[in-house]
Amino acid sequence: MSQDRTTPPGGGRRGLETAEEVAGAVHGLVRDAFTAYTRYHQKKQEQEGKLFGLRMSSLGGCVRECAYRLSGTEPSDSELALDGENRAANVGTWIHEGLLPWMAAVAGNAGYEVKVSLRAGKDTVPGSLDLFVYIDGVLIDLKTGMEYDAHRMQVGGYALACQQDPDRETPRWVVWLQLDRTDRQVREKVVVEEWTEDYALEVLEHVWDIQRHAKAPDEAPRWDAFERPMRGPGLSYVCDGCPWLRRCWGEKAEPGQPGAQAVLAKDDPAVAGMLHRFSVHRSGESEDRGLKEFFRHAATGGGRKPGTYTGPDGTYEFWFGKQGSTPDLDQIRSHYRRWGIPVPMKPTAGKLHVKAIPDGTAGKKPKPRKREGNTDG
Repeated sequence: MSQDRTTPPGGGRRGLETAEEVAGAVHGLVRDAFTAYTRYHQKKQEQEGKLFGLRMSSLGGCVRECAYRLSGTEPSDSELALDGENRAANVGTWIHEGLLPWMAAVAGNAGYEVKVSLRAGKDTVPGSLDLFVYIDGVLIDLKTGMEYDAHRMQVGGYALACQQDPDRETPRWVVWLQLDRTDRQVREKVVVEEWTEDYALEVLEHVWDIQRHAKAPDEAPRWDAFERPMRGPGLSYVCDGCPWLRRCWGEKAEPGQPGAQAVLAKDDPAVAGMLHRFSVHRSGESEDRGLKEFFRHAATGGGRKPGTYTGPDGTYEFWFGKQGSTPDLDQIRSHYRRWGIPVPMKPTAGKLHVKAIPDGTAGKKPKPRKREGNTDG
């Protein structure tokens, strides 16, 4: 007869009398388990000195964050790395722990969770590569989150570290293996690239770039290895979880709340420039609609007053339409867990209206115009 796996007693009965109370308790149990594992995992990293230092897993991400890590800059928001449920990241860790040993066993002559270090002058960047099938010279990095091609820099870092180590084989192929957890069949996407001198030089030059920025990390660019911008709290999950959030975006920055982007437009010409860019991305079918929101908050965040602003790109006026409402997602999650409660709503800012003002007319009284309360901006 099999034996149950039972943990030590955790206290008396909870007095659950209804199905709703049981459902709420189970939701709380899941939440607390994710949170406990996050704290366990992050504390372990902290003890090993891995939590705030530069590691291979950060290489393709925000250059300013990498500069903070390499320079040893004190985090302004260390709790963002230690607290929270981190559900997606934790599930990804558990998939790695379950899948990688079996992939190595099936492949044969393979190592998994191999500790390596990339050397660049006086600095070393440690990491743990997922899988190296030695017989075929194939280095594999497993990804379980969103597809993000900056992972190319990370897996290249592992390959370069192997090449630098005389006791390790140099890979012939580098692979990032993307598991689609949203697909019912959990299908994989495989991206393969040959490891070449040009690829190695690209990785090394990026590390040198980080080293240069580490001398003045507060001036490092807020973009990734491929110069795509980090859009700040509320618009970028990377910024929302960054241990240097307030140091980077200002003391008023809050995870999940846009508005701190206003630090990028500190005077009237800069505001006008952001309004110009907003207009460009509003008017056309932009491939990246997130830029529209980024420029909106950079121009109007921080309580900036509606009005007329002039800069090198012209003169622009902005105002807000009638305030509307949108579902409060945090409240929805809470109430849905308790069954059948009407969806609560919260106020939203009116849509942003921007108008280019012809030269020589700024400050003049405009002709009366009809403004509809909630028109598209």
